[in-house]
Order: sequence, then structure tokens, then C-alpha cells
Amino acid sequence: MIMVSSVFVVFTYIAILSQFNTTPTSLSREISVGPDTSSSSTSSSTLVETNSATRNIFDYEDAEEISRHLREQVIALNGAVAGLKMEVNKAEGVMKQWHGKGSDALDSPAKGEDEDTRSKDKNDEEQEMERTANKVAPLIPHPAYLEGNPPICTLKPSPEAPLPVVLITLGRSGSSSTWQVMGELTGKVTRSVEHTGKNSLQSSRFFSKIDPGDNGNWMLGYMCYRQSKYPDAGVVGFKWKPHARSFFSHASQDALRTIAYSHSPQIKVVRSRRNLLDVIISMEKHRIGRPNAHCAKDDEDCIKKHLALGTGLILPTKNLQAALRRKKKEEDDVDRLLEELGVPHIKVSFEKLYYSDDAEEWMRIFRFLGVGPTEALTREQVQDAMAHAATHNPLHNVTLGNYHEVRECLVGTEFESMLR
Repeated sequence: MIMVSSVFVVFTYIAILSQFNTTPTSLSREISVGPDTSSSSTSSSTLVETNSATRNIFDYEDAEEISRHLREQVIALNGAVAGLKMEVNKAEGVMKQWHGKGSDALDSPAKGEDEDTRSKDKNDEEQEMERTANKVAPLIPHPAYLEGNPPICTLKPSPEAPLPVVLITLGRSGSSSTWQVMGELTGKVTRSVEHTGKNSLQSSRFFSKIDPGDNGNWMLGYMCYRQSKYPDAGVVGFKWKPHARSFFSHASQDALRTIAYSHSPQIKVVRSRRNLLDVIISMEKHRIGRPNAHCAKDDEDCIKKHLALGTGLILPTKNLQAALRRKKKEEDDVDRLLEELGVPHIKVSFEKLYYSDDAEEWMRIFRFLGVGPTEALTREQVQDAMAHAATHNPLHNVTLGNYHEVRECLVGTEFESMLR
């Protein structure tokens, strides 16, 4: 029965193609579809059977009508492809059962396989993501794309489920603390995950493994998985370090485009930036002393080690201006890309989040998200919500053992205002 159904879908697809004597790929290169998603909500079978599918493009009176006709056919073709893929998946499932290899057996590691706990947890997480996605995979393509894979899953709307959120910020910019406080003040803290990689190399490897035509499913599938794992949280998602080598890749931009087109729920981005001089100082401190990334409030030994490493630190100045200039350009490029792709995001300042006398910057985040305290939040309440202790000196003349050298290097440049 499944094989018959699959054959039917294949012949349906071929029949549609024969009407144009072309391919969906060639059509996609000629047509640009905007964010109007009304046509994509129609089922693929209805689109295939529409009367306009039987008309020749030369029957239309103007270019606009021709474009509208072609747009309908491209969506129909993609819908047929999505249906075909589902039929193939069903057939593969039956074949596995015939051979006595159900999904549980296939997903389990081979006997004698030597894996550490972290690797096993990661495999379990990936399997759960796949199971979650397969339960709710839609039949229609994403309106942001005319070719490639359809959405792997459907996110549940808020407040029925946690709001999907991405926190985009450089490393050594308080992302773990920010994520923790956001979770604490919206109902539940979820694990802080750097899903795309902790450093530039890991991030490049992550995105290099994503198939062309994924259309942001690497991000969407992970969001569905997090919603399923933490149904009682206020927000779920991951931290994304925008490394220049990977953030502007096709796979990355496809995910950002998917975020821009998402609705019910709208995936939201919190974009946080920190004083770049402090970022470089923190990186140097961790390079020299290799302390724990963060300290719990009651971990006095950890806090003392951090403060000792961050007092009288010698910061090399030979390439300091060049490093600041490069990082500033990269950060500005990230902001520019978010704007160009129409990604819904809010820009916040690390300094206002952690140094201000009030909690207005935090409330700006919660107003944007639509969850959490949007009024009357105090600095004391934010401090109580924080699980991590402050591990740096607020003044550069205390942090830096060569403060005067650093100051001389930056005074009179665009980076002078970064001195504190």
C-alpha cells in the first residue's frame, strides 16, 4: 500500500513538471516570493488540483498574472515533494520493521561502543530532537523558500508552550548569566547551551555539516525539542556566538530567515553587546589563568581566584587597536545582517544589564519577549535572581597593571570611550 502511494506521488510530481517542461529549481531562480504566506497554508493536494495548473502561461494577459501563476505552481511542486518525502519515510519505517530493526534498535549504540557521558547525552538529545520533529512535521513548504527541505516541525504557540528565544552575543559577554536570569524571571531556568559551538572552530564545523537546502531546520528542530523537554518554562532556546567565519554562511542565514518569517509563535532574538575592551580583557584573563567560566555566589575560592587574575593584569597593546577595530566591525556586521533579514530582535547593553542602578534594561527584554516582569522590577530582585557572582573589577585602573600604557594607546581614538 505504501509503495503504491509513493508511486502515485511520484507520478503526480512528474505530471506537474510536464506541464511546464521545467524544474522547480529553475522556476525558483526566476521568482521572488515575499512574506505573504496565505498561499502556503493550502494543502499540497489542493494546490496540485487547482484549475490554474492546467493553463498555459501564455494565456495570461500581463506579467503580474504570469508571475502569480508561476508562484502557485512552485508552491504546488514543493508541496508534492514534501508529500513524497513523507511517503518515503513511511516506507523506510515499514522496511525496518520487516527486518526486525525498529527505531529504538537503530537509535541505540552498538554493543561494546565506548562513549563518554557527554557524547551519549548528545546522541540521546539528537535522537529526541528527531523524534519530536517527526511527530509534528508539516506537509507544506516554508514561505521563505521555494526549494529545499520543508519545515521539520511546528512550534507550539505561547503561552501554551515556552517562547523560543535566541541570545546572540560574543563570548566573554555574560551570555550564561543573562540566559540564567531570563529563565529565572520567566518561570524556570533551562540549561545554557551554545548550540552552534563554543568557539570559532567548533562553530565552523557545526555549520559545515548542515546540508544545503536545510532551510534553517537545524535551528527549528532544536527549538521544537527544547519546547518538548521544558514545557513548563517561560523561554527556551540557545545561545549563539556570532563568529564571523560561520555567522554569515548560507546555513546560518537560512536560520535567521526562518526566524524572520516565523509566527505563532514568533521566534525572538535578544542581541546583547559588551564593551569590547572588557571582552578582550576577559579573554586574556581566561587565557592566562584558565579559571572556571563562572562562579556560584557561595563559591568563595572561585571568586577569589577570578578577582586575583583580574587585578594588575598586563594587557598587550601592540595590536590592541587592530583587535578592537576588527571586533567592532564584526559586531556591526552582525547587527546589519539582522536588520537586512528583518529578524525580530532587541538590542541590549551588557553594561546597562549589570552596572545600572535600576532594572530597566531587563524589563526592556521582557517587554519585547512578552513574558516575565515588565514593570516594577528592581535591581535587588535581579541580583537575587542571579546564580553567578560578579568576577571582575569595575575599574580598568584596578584591573590593568599597565593601565597607563593602555590608556595612552586608546586616547584620541574611536575606542577612548571604552576606558573606564
